[in-house]
This record gives sequence, C-alpha cells and structure tokens, in this order.
Amino acid sequence: MKFERHVGFGEWQSPAKERKRCASAQTALGEAVLLRGRATQGGVEAQWDGWEEWVITLAGVELIVLRDIAVPGLAARRRISKAVHGTLRGAELKVSGRRTFRPGSRYVVFETPGGSISFRPQGLGVRVLDGQENLLSHRVSGQWQETVSSGDVIGAICVFEWGGLDHFMDSPLMTLL
Repeated sequence: MKFERHVGFGEWQSPAKERKRCASAQTALGEAVLLRGRATQGGVEAQWDGWEEWVITLAGVELIVLRDIAVPGLAARRRISKAVHGTLRGAELKVSGRRTFRPGSRYVVFETPGGSISFRPQGLGVRVLDGQENLLSHRVSGQWQETVSSGDVIGAICVFEWGGLDHFMDSPLMTLL
C-alpha cells in the first residue's frame, strides 16, 4: 500500500472546516480516500476539542465513517484511547487503543458486532489479527504486507496510518528517550 497526503502539514494538523479529500492510498482493491470534515455530533465540546468526522471510501464506496475522531496525531490518539465510534460497512464500529509497558497488552482494536480487527506490536513491526488471532496483515520496515486482502482490513490499516496510531505500539518509556 502506498499512502499519500493531499494537504500541507499545517492543514493536516488543523481541525477540518469542511469535508475535504485529505489523503489517499493505493491498494490491491482500488484507491482508498480519506475525507475529513467537522464532527456532526458532540456540540460545543466537540468543536473545542477539534472533533472531526472521517469518511474512508474504497474504490468510490463508503467503507468507514468515524463520527468523533480528532485531528490526526496526538488529538486522534487521545480520542482513540477513550474510544471512537462510527460505522464499518453500515455496522456499528468502536475503535479503541491502549499503550502499556507490557508489549502483549498494547493494541488498537476495531470492534463490530460481527468480529474484530486488532493491531498488535511484534518486534519492530505490527501484526493485524482477526478475532480468532489469524494473521491478516503485517508491517515490516514501514511496508504493509497483506495476507488477506479485504476492504475491512484495508480500511483499518488506513485509519491506523492516517491517525498516527502506531504510537500505541510503542513503549511509554520511548517518550523519555
């Protein structure tokens, strides 16, 4: 997968004002596109905290909608640590993450009523697993290797990359170095 941003760094790190194409990725199933816009829920608190609504399309079809995420990077990671809600192919979706000292307890998980997709650290890479711990994909040296090519996995990888969620895979001690 090849990821590309369509906006400058300043706009990427600022709250979205209107729905706009901000990034894309070339995948085996077509082009994935990130549309960022203002959150449509949450009221004044959401505006102050920079909540956004992200829509990810794959080959022109809406795949993931995150209704209460925030600006990519630190703000998105804070929201994910509290859980973000949305839809995956129309089914309710909850995205959460945890960063701990124990590598086995670090994760980012996408949960729907039908199953889950989780990201877990493995050495210097990241594994993507389904609810039965089957390998779906992995990242080594910054490159994603898809074992199972599905839209759900591609959408989850896109959120992981664009949100800067690899932070959850690192030890909290890394911030001290």
